[in-house]
Amino acid sequence: MKHRLAGHGCWQTGGVEPVAEVSAAGRDGRAGQRGRYGIDGGLAGLAVFGVMEAGLAGTVAWAVRHRRPAVAALAGVGGAAVAGSAASYLYSTGPGKRAIWAQLLDELGLRGDEQVLDVGCGRGAVLMLAARRLPAGRAVGADVWRRRDQSGNSRAAAERNAAAEGVAGRVELVNADARDLPFASASFDVVVSSLAISNIREAGGRAQALREAARVLRPGGRLRIVDDGADRYAAVLRDAGCTDVAVRQLDWRTWYGIPGHHIPLVAAVRASSSRRSGRPPGLRGARLARRCRRCRPAGPARRDRPGQGLAGERRGRAPAHEVTALFQGDIGEAGDVHRAVGRAQVELGVDRYRARRGGHVSGQREGRGDRDPGSRTPRSGLP
Repeated sequence: MKHRLAGHGCWQTGGVEPVAEVSAAGRDGRAGQRGRYGIDGGLAGLAVFGVMEAGLAGTVAWAVRHRRPAVAALAGVGGAAVAGSAASYLYSTGPGKRAIWAQLLDELGLRGDEQVLDVGCGRGAVLMLAARRLPAGRAVGADVWRRRDQSGNSRAAAERNAAAEGVAGRVELVNADARDLPFASASFDVVVSSLAISNIREAGGRAQALREAARVLRPGGRLRIVDDGADRYAAVLRDAGCTDVAVRQLDWRTWYGIPGHHIPLVAAVRASSSRRSGRPPGLRGARLARRCRRCRPAGPARRDRPGQGLAGERRGRAPAHEVTALFQGDIGEAGDVHRAVGRAQVELGVDRYRARRGGHVSGQREGRGDRDPGSRTPRSGLP
């Protein structure tokens, strides 16, 4: 029995009691053997391995018939290497991926009542592992379910796997593009994604998907993305408001048929509300303020000369030390001292600066406007 969930256009499968705790099989990823999760990248990769294996087998047969033992030996070694690569690919797309994600989810230390989103869930290998760790929570899978991304990729296949794993009562599936997620901001405690964002061919589209993943995270929420090229996602995530962004290479279980080719993981945390509110925690804001004073010194105050402004300050702009004191929070949030100071100076405005200086600038202009034509001395009586 299915019922439609309001607001997101998603379906939830009912009639299955939730599992109270994760078994040992669920911990190391073996629970995924209950479902059928297909092959990442579709059947095209296996077809390539098959063509290579057939060609090398034909070469061995030709070499034996023509008594070319060296050629036969080389072709045999090549055939064994291709077979090993195919076996590695199948392992990485199946048991290896589930074991890696079981480890990553355990590292998160989930309480069991979180809201978790899997972007590009496919047939649900990672989604089901997350759901088994959420007896009182919810696991949401979002995808467009294209066959070229995964063999047998469909929403119905994901629903069948949820039922087979015994977690259908806490799994929701949503038809959604990663670049336009239909969720409110700050909706999830954890966002995960496995080999999905790289399927977006345009760099701008991948960046938009990353921004969407960061948007739906709650303050302090955690993000884990395993993807080919995930090491290039760090800058986008920082710009999207994430902190503690770290990239690390995963182990041999992610070779996908290419020895030494490690799929990277990018981990991040959504910035807390205190950092986004303009009040940097600790001494970070004070350090940035000192940096600002060093790179934009206001200069020592000196006695003004007739017709000139204060020494060490640009005419019509607020001194750097005043800007730093008033807009320290903006500096901490922007992460770019120069840009923040420039923005603050524009916001202060020339009129506000004149008022702070006690009408000094306006007095200068009156003095300059009262000069006697042909004379270098103003009529104010100064010698």
